[in-house]
Amino acid sequence: MKVFVRSASGLMNYHKFYGADFTAYVEGKVETSSDVEATKTSDICYYEYLLQTASGGKKPKVKCVGNKSAALEYAKRIRINGVTGSVVIVDKDLEEILTSPIDQFPIITTYGYSWENEIWTAATMVAVLDSLTNGNPAGKFEVEKHLPSLERRIKFLSLLDAAAQSNGFSILKKTSSLCGVAFDFPYVNVSEIKRVSEKFKITSASSCIVARELIQNNSRIEAKKIIQGHFWSNIALRLVSYIYRKLTRDSTPSNALLTNLALAHLKLDVIGTVGQSIVDRYRIELVKYGI
Repeated sequence: MKVFVRSASGLMNYHKFYGADFTAYVEGKVETSSDVEATKTSDICYYEYLLQTASGGKKPKVKCVGNKSAALEYAKRIRINGVTGSVVIVDKDLEEILTSPIDQFPIITTYGYSWENEIWTAATMVAVLDSLTNGNPAGKFEVEKHLPSLERRIKFLSLLDAAAQSNGFSILKKTSSLCGVAFDFPYVNVSEIKRVSEKFKITSASSCIVARELIQNNSRIEAKKIIQGHFWSNIALRLVSYIYRKLTRDSTPSNALLTNLALAHLKLDVIGTVGQSIVDRYRIELVKYGI
């Protein structure tokens, strides 16, 4: 499929039409409405708030351009035509684990597997629960009690899945919101971990030196770098919903509501949401590209 990319002049001047200081082209559903404010997606909001902080207060114009291939095509045109004031941000996915890192002007890769891994931190979950429960301190206690175990066990399965992918197949079902893993929130039981692990053990990957080294070499990797983004966001949303229902005996809040609350918290406190290290990492990348 042919990817639409603006002319060199269009790329150079795009952000100026919106009174912005620079443009960030990102992965995500392409905007189709002329009403830009009405079509802001979660992706756009996330990068607007993050990049404004990371750039020291400069105003970004964030535009979704489709899938990763489309975003990389934008980067190619920007590079070939010497366009300044623009960057392209793509999901890191399993770079440095299964593939070589992308290190080309003007590409920035996410710190985590994708932006969802960056926003859905323990601090974000606590902040969302604070908003929903009028500051009930039990929300923080519940997050701190249950999140580490969930994160540790899903990281283990994700490592097995990455190792399986090095042999050409997967043990996690990416078309499922929870990747085919059965949860009993706030838990994922040991028996379920063993069940999914068996999918790996009965394949050739379990005896493959490359696959086994991949697991060993990445055993200490941060969970946000190995767990698939939509998988992690769905885990976070369900955990927050479980805790909210436990504390209030109310009905389940929608995913849209929880996501909007997370983004509202990000807007107010970027560093407190994603952490100083992630902000610093994007700042270094923006400076490298003259922004």
